[in-house]
Amino acid sequence: MNRTVKIIVSIVLCVWIFAMGIELGAYRERKAINTSIMSNANTTQSQLTTTPTVALSSTEPTQATSAPSQADTSSTGTASTTKQSKPDSSASKKPETKEEIAKAFNDAMNKTKNMKQNCNAKKTTNVQITVVDCSVPRLTSMVNKIVNGFTGEKSTDYAFVNGATAEGQTILSELPPSNKETSITAAGISAASCDPYGDGGYKISITIVPETGTLDTPPANHSVAVGYLDVNSLGLSGVNITKADMTYPGSTVTICVNKDGLLDKYDCKFPMSGSGEAKIIGLTGSASFEGGMDESWTFTWQ
Repeated sequence: MNRTVKIIVSIVLCVWIFAMGIELGAYRERKAINTSIMSNANTTQSQLTTTPTVALSSTEPTQATSAPSQADTSSTGTASTTKQSKPDSSASKKPETKEEIAKAFNDAMNKTKNMKQNCNAKKTTNVQITVVDCSVPRLTSMVNKIVNGFTGEKSTDYAFVNGATAEGQTILSELPPSNKETSITAAGISAASCDPYGDGGYKISITIVPETGTLDTPPANHSVAVGYLDVNSLGLSGVNITKADMTYPGSTVTICVNKDGLLDKYDCKFPMSGSGEAKIIGLTGSASFEGGMDESWTFTWQ
């Protein structure tokens, strides 16, 4: 989720602190706090909890064909006849079970994340968040106006040369889950499908099981497949996050994998809701929100 995660977390924190300031009428404190939050929202790098990586293995379909057999041509000039065996369909069988699809998904994601081949990529994110409650209920509408300034669609273009941009970004650092490989298992998938795509490729769709997360306990399956909201990674000075309860109804990820085993397209629908509390200068504020984000990628390999 990278920058999108950072923006959403910062929005929620801003809501909590803004509500605290309004409630106590501390104008100067509120102004300074909001300025600090906005600055951190623009500069804080999103970090996801490190999880063990999985070994990269290739799932590119292979096709075995037997060499054609040719009958001997008689010395009298009789025309020769040729018999050709049918291709072994089992060798190019597409993933079908959850276990097979989970492995194919991980392999395609991780091969793409670690690829050093040149490519151009375009990422598009769309964040939609609504604050449904905060410390001062009468201010919910006003707070949502502030939140709206952070939401909406945004696009970013990348030019990866030998696996990295001029700024040092890599596909591994940018494609969810950022800064680590993908390692979803069949147990973490509630629905899965695999269909043909293009010339020898396939299209995989998975839906992750519904999960919850807390301040100290990330959602086990979302964290290794698409990422999650990690408020501990922000480290905002003077702000003590005391509660962060998140609900993930189940994200859906669709990838289009070409015949080389690399992603051509990535699309993730990430619904969520959450509530939490934060303390600053001895005061406590709270807020809850619902919404989600979409993140899509297109890759052009060179």
